[in-house]
Amino acid sequence: ALREANALPALRPEDTPPTTKATTAPLDPEAAVEMWVELMPADASAPPGAAYRAVATLPMPLDLEWRGYAPKAFGFGVTATIATARSWSGQVPSEDLEAACAAAPGVQSARVVRWYPCGGLCPYDAAWQRPALPLPSPLPLPTFPWRRLGLVTTFREPPDLRAWLQAHDRGGVAAFHLYADTETDETLARGVVAALGLAGKARVIGPGPALRAAWAALPGWRRYAPHLSDPGGAVMARQCLNAEHAMAEAERALHLEGSAREGDEEEEGEGTPGDPL
Repeated sequence: ALREANALPALRPEDTPPTTKATTAPLDPEAAVEMWVELMPADASAPPGAAYRAVATLPMPLDLEWRGYAPKAFGFGVTATIATARSWSGQVPSEDLEAACAAAPGVQSARVVRWYPCGGLCPYDAAWQRPALPLPSPLPLPTFPWRRLGLVTTFREPPDLRAWLQAHDRGGVAAFHLYADTETDETLARGVVAALGLAGKARVIGPGPALRAAWAALPGWRRYAPHLSDPGGAVMARQCLNAEHAMAEAERALHLEGSAREGDEEEEGEGTPGDPL
């Protein structure tokens, strides 16, 4: 089941980059290894997700799966991307992976900073195999006033979308990404959003060629596309692709907002000797 869930579609020989050695080894959880790849951006103003998507959408060996990324501040306004890749056969050389990633658009350099065997168990699943740690009482809840909560959902024939939106809006959700499964659902959602005055924070995305084209540009496309025509997995595949699409759109929005804020601060600080900006 683990092999089937993580299997990727085979690539044609001409799709394999010359810097990456294709492997025909079977997917073997016992042999799987994970690698953390540090990606330095060619453009310091680019968001961290741009470098990750650039490498994760490259034609790679059959057994390589990209698992996500985290930003790493380097100073001087430069943020690197730490991308996680898993080789299910354990036979993707780190040197080849570095070379392939460094050739991706928008990536200045790539370096494998960590390599470790998975031992047949996904690190994310391992957390559920251990006893739960005791929590202090009362539980200290950190506050991050500079963070905002966004929510993404895929829906079809919702019983009461209006009440659902009102409840989450009052609960503090700052942005809604509403993915309608049908055109009828899209029309319903747009009407409810307008009636509640949430047009400024709720984004309705309907089905169609535009959304499917956006899916095809995502790192998760290779993993979930084969399941879109599977009656048993199509719903989950759409949900995963929609969630990934919403994350990418949210990152772009935050990056543009941050750039605009920095521009305003620089303009205000011009001609002020000794200003910390």
